[in-house]
Amino acid sequence: TAYEIPKRDWSSDVCSSDLHVAVASVRFALGALSADSGYTSLDRVWEGSFYLWARTATALVGTLLVYVVYRIGLRWNVRAGLIAAFFAAVHPEIVREAHFALTDTPLTFWVTLTLLLSMIAAEQCRVRWFMLAGITAGLATATKYNGATALAVPLTVAIIGPGVERRAGAMVAAAGGFLGAFFAGAPFSLLDLPEFLKGFGHLAASYNQRVSVFEMADRYFTYTRNSFSFGLGGWLNYLGWPALLCSLIGAIAMLVRATSPARRAAAAGALVFGLGYYWLISNLSLTYFRYALPVLPLLCVCLALGIVAVADFAAGKLTATNARRAAFGLLALLAVPPLWQATTFDQSRRQVTTQELTGRWLERNVPASDWVKMEEETLLSPPGYRWESTHQLARESMQSYIDQGFKYVVVSGAKLSAARESNNRHDLASYQQLFSSSTLMMTIQASADRPGPTLTILKLPSRQ
Repeated sequence: TAYEIPKRDWSSDVCSSDLHVAVASVRFALGALSADSGYTSLDRVWEGSFYLWARTATALVGTLLVYVVYRIGLRWNVRAGLIAAFFAAVHPEIVREAHFALTDTPLTFWVTLTLLLSMIAAEQCRVRWFMLAGITAGLATATKYNGATALAVPLTVAIIGPGVERRAGAMVAAAGGFLGAFFAGAPFSLLDLPEFLKGFGHLAASYNQRVSVFEMADRYFTYTRNSFSFGLGGWLNYLGWPALLCSLIGAIAMLVRATSPARRAAAAGALVFGLGYYWLISNLSLTYFRYALPVLPLLCVCLALGIVAVADFAAGKLTATNARRAAFGLLALLAVPPLWQATTFDQSRRQVTTQELTGRWLERNVPASDWVKMEEETLLSPPGYRWESTHQLARESMQSYIDQGFKYVVVSGAKLSAARESNNRHDLASYQQLFSSSTLMMTIQASADRPGPTLTILKLPSRQ
């Protein structure tokens, strides 16, 4: 939407947005060539003008991710490739993150491509494939630091791959490609090392609080299970258990049913990465399911192999017709819940939010010269307008906003409800003063077809 800021990760490292910087640069150049007055200077460009392009780029990367997953599953057989690609295409978290101008989808693409190249390296046993796998792992790290765990895959293959004759050379090639790609993608990590270390330390402080690893791991496990359910809570979340069970069967089949020792070594490297990455995010004090996104394509491959293994077992025990029915029944049981979640999310993104409606109203009814203080941090002001965000209006008095020159405030119903639930007297008194002493201009109610918080626009009294 025009005013709603897409979900962004301001804690990402300094090099994490290279893709979107490149896309924004192309957008600016094309805007300048079209003689659009808004693109004569970077200072005059509205950041909202770049979001459609950035989101489109993320969606394209997510589409390529599905193809890479297919190529990985194809290492076992066509059925595994098609089923894995299908689950990657409908997994609700993969679908969700492909909508946003964030780093997680590009990170997942590079990590998954590293898995594929490592499998090729195990089959070909040529140093160049190990270098390519190292390069993609380096690009993953330049996208987001936790992508460094992907380097474990080519290194594992180099160590245990049965056909790798020059193991040391393969490891050096992978490590060299990794370092070269990382510094190429994040040059200021080396060119401005003090600031890089300073930023890294600041970033790490947000994640290294003391946490229970088992509690965090259980939380991610629950997120993963729920992603294969209908996402409606309650007992329906347990519908995700069959998918996890099939994924476990598939992880075992990935090793046992590999058609060659080389492919078994590649599978071992992939599983080492999956477990290592899961352990890494379980040690972080901030928890978001999108942090687990890089392991979800691997999980889709394991799920596909599990379904194929169960279908093959049924084929040996049942008639051909009954075996096919059982296989399709299992596939439907596992596929319908995540497909429903993904479809529901896509439909919800088509709805006009309360933030969008509030932005439209402010642009139509409030002079651009009037300052607006708003409580909803996802509302983006067009160029020329003076809209500022705050976490909570109750942190300052109404007189303070008047003295600062603000003419309007936008109150979030979610923040007001939180103050009532916590029975915070100071906050409640501040809100009461705002509502009793200001002029109510508009209340935009949230509803089933209008997502977002209820937003109330108040006009502050004139300065005395």
